Amino acid sequence: MFVLYTEKNALDDILFYEEEKYPNWKKILTKNIDICVNISDDDLEKELADSESPLFFFLNAHAGAKQPIALANYFPTLIEEPSEVLNHPRSAFILDISEDEALQAQKEFGMAVFSSENIDDTFFKGGFFKELNKNNKVDGGWQALIDFELPFSNALVISDEYLFQNDEKGNNLGLSNLPNMLDAFLPKYLGVVFHLTIIAADAGKSKDWWAKRFGSLKAEIIRLRDYNINIELVLAKTIHKRRAISNYLNSWTDKGFSVFKDYDKNKVRDDNDIHIYRIFNNLEDFGDSHYSSSQKGLDELKKICSSVSDFVNSGNTASNRMIFGDCNADKTIKNRLLE
Repeated sequence: MFVLYTEKNALDDILFYEEEKYPNWKKILTKNIDICVNISDDDLEKELADSESPLFFFLNAHAGAKQPIALANYFPTLIEEPSEVLNHPRSAFILDISEDEALQAQKEFGMAVFSSENIDDTFFKGGFFKELNKNNKVDGGWQALIDFELPFSNALVISDEYLFQNDEKGNNLGLSNLPNMLDAFLPKYLGVVFHLTIIAADAGKSKDWWAKRFGSLKAEIIRLRDYNINIELVLAKTIHKRRAISNYLNSWTDKGFSVFKDYDKNKVRDDNDIHIYRIFNNLEDFGDSHYSSSQKGLDELKKICSSVSDFVNSGNTASNRMIFGDCNADKTIKNRLLE
């Protein structure tokens, strides 16, 4: 769930200068999101009753804006225990900290933490769409395809029903593409464990086959970065749309994430479209935001993972529902985005 945790002075700044300095934040705040403010209940009531306050004017001018929540008791925790932000993996924080402290938090936790002295108005904007034609060459493969800056992240969920359905010269194309794709998506630096969950059908392979392949896949992935990566593989029937969702990113493809051939990892294997958007990139459009779309996808995937966890934890051994990797002892998923 996206929540803005903000200092009162920062919120006033956004609302007072909304069109000049913060046009994107203004639109985000009208998307029916929760706003938690470092203010007491009594002071919030005074603001709501003051016809000259920026908050009073904003709420009365925008039907899609929600009344803020007074949460003064929580903000000292955010300052004293910065890792607390990890409990809100899809939220944003505007705090009374220095710019250097905000940059450190971004790098350490992979989270949208900003200083009230320098509020980033463009962080949640940005997108990429690419048509890929069969047999086209992309020199550099996945790394060249994703050659733009991605937002901070500390977790990723990939769901592709047919990810492992295709082989080429005896090699599985999903297993071949995943390490290169992840090398393009994973943050370069992180101070906490990255959570990765991959959800796909088992392609009719046995548990023993998957145990061996997962071990090799995990070894390839953990070599990609210096920080720890918690890897979970859920093998089950999943949602139709092929999606990759991180903290602030909504991505999908037309024909899945096995984009490149195995024998030539620079050559596109089939006609495909790839979409990668920051969660409020389409603020000017009617309909769903990329945030609400991705959150709906995560909610659906959470149900699937929970069902498979229950199935496996009860002692069932059917090969079409399996879990491998660094899940909890009771086979529930650790991924922050699926909690």
